[in-house]
Amino acid sequence: MIQEIDIKTWIITLTSLITMITTAKGQDILPKISLAQLDDSMLVKPQPIVVLIGSGRCGYCAMQRKLLEKDKQIALLFKSVYFVELNAEEDSPVYFNKRLYQPPLKGVSGGIHDLAVTLSGNQNQMSFPLWILLDANYRVLYRYNGLLRKNQLMSLLSLDVPEN
Repeated sequence: MIQEIDIKTWIITLTSLITMITTAKGQDILPKISLAQLDDSMLVKPQPIVVLIGSGRCGYCAMQRKLLEKDKQIALLFKSVYFVELNAEEDSPVYFNKRLYQPPLKGVSGGIHDLAVTLSGNQNQMSFPLWILLDANYRVLYRYNGLLRKNQLMSLLSLDVPEN
């Protein structure tokens, strides 16, 4: 068991190092982690999670990403949370909080991934981008459908939930 924890810690450390090297080269200033890394990272260092749910076809999602990518002040605040992006149209299963979420069958529920539906809280009112703030126990603290302005993002990332 001790050896297994050491291996997990080593993998997370290596992943963080690779992320830092990528960031240093200017390829991405956001400290994102993948859904595959999240559960192991939470075991080592539990902290709040910010999930950005979007779609590759979503113009507003692209606008939101541009704001995230160009603003270094916002990127610095992402260091106090785990930042994960989820493509709502993901067509492969994903693990989240020790549970496997399956993609929908073709043509079922509009092609929206089960994890996106679960996190949205209401499939009928889902729009993108969709921001979800979870605490270190994976409890939803905040949901917001739509673009967040810089001041709203700053509040969210300071864990001071912004007003709509």
